[in-house]
Amino acid sequence: MNELVQLHCSAITANTPRLDDNEINQYLEKLSGWWVSEKEGEPCLEKVFHFKDFNQAVDFTNRVAHMANKENHHPTILTEWGIVAVAWWTHKIKALHLNNFIMAAKTDRSDININRSMPPGKIIPELVYDDLDQAVVWLCQAFGFKERLHFRNHRCQLVLGEASFIAKANPTLTESSNNNRLQPQPNQMDHSVLVRIEDVDQHFEQAVKSGASVISPPKDYPYGERQYSVEDIGGHIWTFSQSIADVDLSEWSGVLSDNPEDAF
Repeated sequence: MNELVQLHCSAITANTPRLDDNEINQYLEKLSGWWVSEKEGEPCLEKVFHFKDFNQAVDFTNRVAHMANKENHHPTILTEWGIVAVAWWTHKIKALHLNNFIMAAKTDRSDININRSMPPGKIIPELVYDDLDQAVVWLCQAFGFKERLHFRNHRCQLVLGEASFIAKANPTLTESSNNNRLQPQPNQMDHSVLVRIEDVDQHFEQAVKSGASVISPPKDYPYGERQYSVEDIGGHIWTFSQSIADVDLSEWSGVLSDNPEDAF
């Protein structure tokens, strides 16, 4: 991982030292696809990102905006259909600063973190239902959720505004010999929490050091996520997920809502 991603922006004053040409070239070598240009007579770092449609471009723009607010350093962003142009600069010193290169590296990470197979949000509950189809219909009718994405007959992503959760079919249902009804197995956990993070491996190391019980170590999955699962001190199951690719949902039988723009 680019070490610039781990850094944070520092406060800038009119007296803050400017980067010289050698320093600029050294930092540029740590980035991919960025170049130095000039806007309104001031140098800036620029890059153009390409996406498959307007929704992905807007999603990426929102990620960059959120990151910029966290670091209190803001770019110029031009969003078009399938294209987002980002420029980082530092007006106070009218020159490039390390902050610009830090934010460029973080912007590249924002690009990686786009994956259509994942619902919006950072913390995503996962709830198990014995009859998934019936539950989805009820949840939409009762609570106003909208179906975002359905995967065969085992899970469905539901959204409401900026909130989302995953409804899952009970994987341990068995057929009762007495009345032919489906019954859950004993001790089956009926809920868990999915949390989206930037670095699964580093996070996993900290969790293990702190005593979390490993259910499954970090692993790459075909739906574009690298994940691990652990059990906390209360017996609750947590899955931490890092997006590593944007996956075509049709490749693994994912079916988007008829009105996907209403479910983001």
